[in-house]
Amino acid sequence: MRKGVEQTFVRALEGSSQETHVSFYETMEKGHGRAEIRRHWMIDKKDVIAQLDPKGEWKGLRSIGMVQSERTIGQKVTKETR
Repeated sequence: MRKGVEQTFVRALEGSSQETHVSFYETMEKGHGRAEIRRHWMIDKKDVIAQLDPKGEWKGLRSIGMVQSERTIGQKVTKETR
């Protein structure tokens, strides 16, 4: 299922899946000598979720999400996608 979720976000964010609406939210925190930007994406379309879980093994699954964090400490920048 993880691979399916990753592929769904890749298609949606590159625009190859026009029918998939992606919600977006961004936060920024500064403190303790570091700055972190978090970008959040969420898909909650029923047909997209049904394609990811056709057997209904994830009862109650209503949305999928992805978070990309970018942390800056001094001159060092690290990025992580979850």
